[in-house]
Amino acid sequence: MKTIEVIITETGRNRPADRPEVFNLIKKQFSTITYAKEFIESRYGGMPRGRKKIYTGPNNCPVVVGFLHSFWNQDYSHSSKAWFQTDWVEICEIERKPITI
Repeated sequence: MKTIEVIITETGRNRPADRPEVFNLIKKQFSTITYAKEFIESRYGGMPRGRKKIYTGPNNCPVVVGFLHSFWNQDYSHSSKAWFQTDWVEICEIERKPITI
């Protein structure tokens, strides 16, 4: 049985030039790519435009595994200072195979 997994690694920094720090990891699984896209669209208010691609694999054969989405964020409920957030959004098809041990 194959499923689609969306992994969002949330990073933040005070300004775009600073080094980002991971502050949250979100993993969701979906039965179809359509449901995965709906999740991403509901989270970001649509598919982010101007997506910067994330690659993996050797330099001679890189594979696109997702995209970056950056924006200014602020937690108004705690009167926090705004931070520059970059989400690393990875989308994978995974296959579950039972194993015996």
